[in-house]
Amino acid sequence: MNEADSETLEEFNQAYKIRFGFPFVICERKNDQQSILNALRERIENSRDVEIGQALKQIYLTASLRLHDLVTD
Repeated sequence: MNEADSETLEEFNQAYKIRFGFPFVICERKNDQQSILNALRERIENSRDVEIGQALKQIYLTASLRLHDLVTD
């Protein structure tokens, strides 16, 4: 990640946490750097209720992938 993208990510993460009261959550394994930045830009516009739902979906997806890894290794 270049310095400009890193700074953008940090700024949006900070704004997200202030807006919603919890950190931005996304399943990194299902996204690349650009899609993560795009999702952060888009999701910061959501209502808190919508974003709680989005965060829970991402947590579920991450947990599901990790569980799959555990049982297939």
